[in-house]
Amino acid sequence: MKIKTVLLSLMVFLSFQTQEIYSQTESLAKPVIAVSETMEDDSLDKLVAVLKHDLEQKEYLSDFEKEISISFQLDTFRIEKQLQKNIEKDSSTAGMVQAAYDAEKNYDLLLNKYYQVLLNKLNASDREALKLAQRNWVYFRDSERKLSNGLVKEEYSGGGSLQRLVVAADYLDLTKKRVVDLHKYLLRFNSL
Repeated sequence: MKIKTVLLSLMVFLSFQTQEIYSQTESLAKPVIAVSETMEDDSLDKLVAVLKHDLEQKEYLSDFEKEISISFQLDTFRIEKQLQKNIEKDSSTAGMVQAAYDAEKNYDLLLNKYYQVLLNKLNASDREALKLAQRNWVYFRDSERKLSNGLVKEEYSGGGSLQRLVVAADYLDLTKKRVVDLHKYLLRFNSL
């Protein structure tokens, strides 16, 4: 039981850490993630509606900034709430590992969404720079994943099922950070 508490605390910590990153970016209203299939529709929809209303009351520099900021906040909010719900539903190590991998897949969908938005905003030469940066990031991500998987060997970490959760959290964190970076790039645009 103590291990489950530690694991849950780790996942909650990572979730809060990500929320802090988002709040630092001063955070598009088109949801990509269909989390309501596994979470109660009414509760999530109400929370999203309240958040959207609050975000719409803020002042933005442009209509584009408003659209991108609201969309980003709603998209990430949905993923984080679903992650939390999945962990509450199954707090076993396997359940939390699966919840982290599911969240990472949803963040990967967001990564592709915001990458495409950014790509479409750039001129031809800057598109090539973004494509190169993304290819390099994918290489970096894959290298980090390989390292993370290697560090869970018994000779380094002592092994154990907790290590699977650490790797899943690493995967999730890498993708989240890239989504945040793409969002920050989009916030640099101050016109339609």
